Amino acid sequence: MNKTGYMVDLIKPEPKSISMKERRQVGNLDDLVAAEIENLQWLVSAPKFNQIIIGQDGFPASMVAPDPRAFAIHKLWLSKQANREPLKKKRDRSQALAVCKLVLQYMPEFEFKKEDLRMFPKALITEAAQIMQASDLPPGYE
Repeated sequence: MNKTGYMVDLIKPEPKSISMKERRQVGNLDDLVAAEIENLQWLVSAPKFNQIIIGQDGFPASMVAPDPRAFAIHKLWLSKQANREPLKKKRDRSQALAVCKLVLQYMPEFEFKKEDLRMFPKALITEAAQIMQASDLPPGYE
């Protein structure tokens, strides 16, 4: 986190096998170390979201990110994990609901449909739908 409160987490999926040792460090020994996040493969295997953005310098750049619906579902799942730090759980839930609201209000081409989110277990999608329906969100989450 920098002095203005901007925070970035460097994350990576857990190794596919417990016997595999994967590199977590980026750059030199004093550089960032990636945190391994449980079930991040759901997010990694989600469709990619591509958007052209305009940088502060006025030039266009391509931004590639995970599907925002998948991001929201994964964040909701993280917020319910017993071993997750309470502060992170609260932030995960807030981020999930905020992204859901943005998608439902401003990205009508991205509906929350089970077939579009098939990288997640069906039970997780059902649970997420119940949470969303109980939240203050616009219609559009099935």
